Amino acid sequence: WLDPLSDKLFVAVPAVVLSIGGEFPWWASIVIVGREVAVTWLRWRLDQGGGVSMPASKVAKTKTVFQLIAVGATIAPLGDRWDPLVLAITVVAIALTVYSGAEYFRTTRHRVASP
Repeated sequence: WLDPLSDKLFVAVPAVVLSIGGEFPWWASIVIVGREVAVTWLRWRLDQGGGVSMPASKVAKTKTVFQLIAVGATIAPLGDRWDPLVLAITVVAIALTVYSGAEYFRTTRHRVASP
């Protein structure tokens, strides 16, 4: 559980801190943190419902890479001319974030025990 947690922290914490500083879009931080909370809750429910594991999908791994690139590019001293590219990478990262979160819920909802 530490590996997924470290991935979440390496992305979510800098994204939120950069958003507080006005350098990363708040909408992106909210989507990232919201997805991670929702998927963590889903993993917990699966574990409570019989120890079902939920390995990371290929889309989720790609999402993490794009999130790290988006946050890293925001931190890097690239100059204003790179802003459109950084924004495009951020948009792709967020699209993958939403898609991978929905994918987890769509493919595992039948395995979550009812309360």
